[in-house]
Amino acid sequence: MTQIIPPRVKTDDLVLALVPPYRVTPERFDALIESGHFAPESKIELIDGWVIEKPMKNAPHEITSNKVNRWLHRVLPDGWFVSIEKSFDAQSNLVIPDAMLVRGDPGDYQNRRPSAHDVGLIIEIADSSLAYDQGIKTGLYLNAGVQRYWISNIQERVIEVYTLVIDGAEFGRLTVADLFA
Repeated sequence: MTQIIPPRVKTDDLVLALVPPYRVTPERFDALIESGHFAPESKIELIDGWVIEKPMKNAPHEITSNKVNRWLHRVLPDGWFVSIEKSFDAQSNLVIPDAMLVRGDPGDYQNRRPSAHDVGLIIEIADSSLAYDQGIKTGLYLNAGVQRYWISNIQERVIEVYTLVIDGAEFGRLTVADLFA
């Protein structure tokens, strides 16, 4: 007789093992977070009702993230703040961009997440997540009404610039060297 042995849960997979096997609403997602269902250090997003775990960042991603953060603080206009890896309300999706320029003061968002109206720029830093950021994330941000979305494309060493216009998305590229020099 064959015995079925359930797979062992590795530490890295623990958060995935706790994810409910069904779609959830943003309200239910928030309730799961508040109840401690997910580890506090986990980076999870709600996309189209599914709980998605963000991948770990490699060294090039972390280095680029530090450069972007430093650059954003240098160009930050009055009345705005830099938000690093904090949640964003993309309509019924709750995502964690790598960086955002957000209107106002962090205290303004104690009872809600920033949405497209509050954000001047969203930046994703992409290496292994490039196709995901160019596809799913671009669609989420532009459909939510984000006016400016950049992808720092580590593989090609360019910044991809997406701008919401009347007829859809406009696309352009800037070299990373020109921006972060």
